[in-house]
Amino acid sequence: ASFAVEAVFSAVMLALTIWTPSDVVYFGAFILWQTSIFFFAGLVFGNLNALAMEPVGHIAGMAASLIGGMATLLAMLFAVPVGLLFNGTPMPLAIMFVLASIAGSFLMYHLMRQEAAESSAS
Repeated sequence: ASFAVEAVFSAVMLALTIWTPSDVVYFGAFILWQTSIFFFAGLVFGNLNALAMEPVGHIAGMAASLIGGMATLLAMLFAVPVGLLFNGTPMPLAIMFVLASIAGSFLMYHLMRQEAAESSAS
C-alpha cells in the first residue's frame, strides 16, 4: 500500500509541477510531498530489508552488507539519470517516483500472489 500511496502523491506533485500558478502553493505542496515520500520510504525500506533477510538469517551480517551494497548500486543507476535531467523543478524526481512506485506496487502484488499460490499448493 505504501508504494501505491507514493505513486498517487508523486502523480499529484507532478500535476502541480506542470499546472501550479502560485509559488507559495507549489512550495508548500513540495514540502508535504517530500515529507510523505520520506515517511513511506521509511516504511518500505525497513520492511523490504526484513523480508530480504528472512531466508538468510544464519549469515545475517554478510547478507545485510550485500543487500546494502546492491541497494546503493541500484540507487545510483536511477539517481544519475534523474540528476542529469534536473531542470530547476522536481518534475524529473516526481516522474521517477511515479514510475518506481508503480513498478514496486506491481512487483509486490505479483510476489504476494505467487506466495499465496505456493502456500495453497502445499
